[in-house]
Amino acid sequence: MGIAARFPAFAAWHARLSWWRLVAARRTAAALLLLLAAGFAARAQLHPGEVAVAVAAHDLRPGSALLSSDLVVRRLPPDQVPAGASDSPEQLLGRTVAGPVRKGEALTDARVITPRLAQLATAVPDARVVPVRLPDQALADMLRPGDVVDVITVPQHQPGSAEEAVAKQTGLKPPEVLARAAVVVLVSETGRSRGADGRIALIAMPDKAAQTVAAVTLVQPLTLLLR
Repeated sequence: MGIAARFPAFAAWHARLSWWRLVAARRTAAALLLLLAAGFAARAQLHPGEVAVAVAAHDLRPGSALLSSDLVVRRLPPDQVPAGASDSPEQLLGRTVAGPVRKGEALTDARVITPRLAQLATAVPDARVVPVRLPDQALADMLRPGDVVDVITVPQHQPGSAEEAVAKQTGLKPPEVLARAAVVVLVSETGRSRGADGRIALIAMPDKAAQTVAAVTLVQPLTLLLR
């Protein structure tokens, strides 16, 4: 004979205890659900709508052209979206990375070479980006994006040489400053975009100076003075 049959009072007490345990468990579960709902509601109030943002799928190197495998879309709260961020990877495909970008970092208009980048770098509305070939390898190694430089012509003769004397007699101009307070946007990596004449630096400057530099660089070597 079982315990319930032998002790009816114990059986009734055990049944009531089991019922109260079930009720307590249900009430605890309901309270947890209410707490979770309140947490989600509070979060929704803090971040009412997340925004799609194109971010780097892995670390990106300066000078690389963006591919679809370089970008992913991540949804962020509005207060965490940086100014100038793009919501579409398709808009960034083929753009050149202007500086090192870490995995998960949003690709803003300050991180890729666009018409707006020159304006952001110089604070000049009509600024342009001009490629300048740097024959001096040591100078190219020292340059970093954001450096402020002057662009000058390179004399074709050594001081005190016969060429200098001829230059004075013929009225050739001395070194000339073509652009002041220009900003380095990108320097090509060693072994890439480098020929016998040196590496290339992309430099942002006002439109008028950019036109002059672009024309002179076709016929005469140029160099940079660091500020």
